[in-house]
Amino acid sequence: MQAFGKRRAGSSGRRRAAAAAACVVVASALAGAPSASAATARPALDAGTGVTALSTGSLVLLPQRSFTVTGTVAGGTPGAAIRLRLSGPVESASARSITLGTDGAFSVRLRTTRSGAISIAAGVGRGPAGAPLRATVIPTAARPGDAGLQVRFLTERLRDLGYAVRVTDGYDANTARAVLTFRKVNEMQRVGTASPLVFDRLAHGRGGYQVRFPGHGRHVEGDLTHQVLALVGADGRLAGVYHTSTGRPGYRTPTGSFRFWRQELGENSRGMVDSSFFSYTQAKTKTRPYRPACAIHGYFVVPTIPRSHCCFRVDNADARQIRLWIRIGNRFDIFGKQNGLP
Repeated sequence: MQAFGKRRAGSSGRRRAAAAAACVVVASALAGAPSASAATARPALDAGTGVTALSTGSLVLLPQRSFTVTGTVAGGTPGAAIRLRLSGPVESASARSITLGTDGAFSVRLRTTRSGAISIAAGVGRGPAGAPLRATVIPTAARPGDAGLQVRFLTERLRDLGYAVRVTDGYDANTARAVLTFRKVNEMQRVGTASPLVFDRLAHGRGGYQVRFPGHGRHVEGDLTHQVLALVGADGRLAGVYHTSTGRPGYRTPTGSFRFWRQELGENSRGMVDSSFFSYTQAKTKTRPYRPACAIHGYFVVPTIPRSHCCFRVDNADARQIRLWIRIGNRFDIFGKQNGLP
C-alpha cells in the first residue's frame, strides 16, 4: 500500500508540472502577439501636406504631385505593419514598409498620376481597413464654360490671395477676369484661361499682388506696368485686385498720389459707368493740351493693354463694387511704366 501511494503521488506531480509548462507556452505566445483589439483596430486617416481642403469639405490634389497621408491607431502595437489599400490614380511614392510608431501614429508619402477620384484606406496587418480617405485629383487646365472642383479650387485660391472673384463651381466671366488679373501680376500671357502654371502657383499660395504702400491706410493702388488696380484696406490687406486698362500714348495716366474728390452713379454722357474721379480738369494752354478729369470707371470694353484717355477702365460688372468701396478723400497712388506692356 505504501508503494502504491508513492506511485500515485509521483504521477500527480508530473501532471501538475506538464500543466504549468503549457501555461508558460500559452502566456509566451500571447505576449508575443498583438491583442485581439489591436489586431482589429482600424486606422483613422487624415490629409497631410499637398492636399487642399475646399470650403465644401472636398479634398483636391493636382496630378503628378506627391502628398502625405497620416494615420493613427488607438491602442495599436508599436512596430505593427500598416497595409494600404489604394484605388484610383494614386501610387506609393516610397518603397519602404509602413509601421506604427510608438505614439500610435504613422505617415505615408503617396503620388497622384492623373486626374480622377482616389480612395486611400489602411489596416493593421491582415486586419480590416478603416474608413477610406477620399479625394479628387483635378485637371490643371480650365477655361470659360468649364465647371467642377477645378474651378472652385481656382476661385477659392484666387480669393485667398486677394483677387476680386466670386467663389463658384462654374467658370464665368468674373472668373476669367480674375485669372487674367493673376496672369498680369505674374507677367504671364494676358488671357483669361487657367494653365497648369496658374494651378501650380495657386496650389503653393504664390502669385499674389504685393501692396506697394502698406502704410497709406485705406487707399487704392494703380499699377501701370501690370495694368491692375488694387483696393487696400486700412490694415494693409487687399480688398480686391482688378483687371484695368489705363491711358494710351498721347493720353497718359498721371502718376503720383491723388485724392478722390467726386463720384458719379451710373453711366454718364461719355459712357463712363460708376466713376470715381481722382484728378481735375486741366484747361488748355499754349504749352499743354486740354485734359479731362481722370477717373476709375466702368466701360463696355477693357483691353489688356493701355487704351483709355488717362482713366482706369474696369469692367462694368466691377465698377459699382469699386465705387462703393472708395470713399471721398481716399488716397490713390499711381506708379509704374506708362506703356503697361508685359
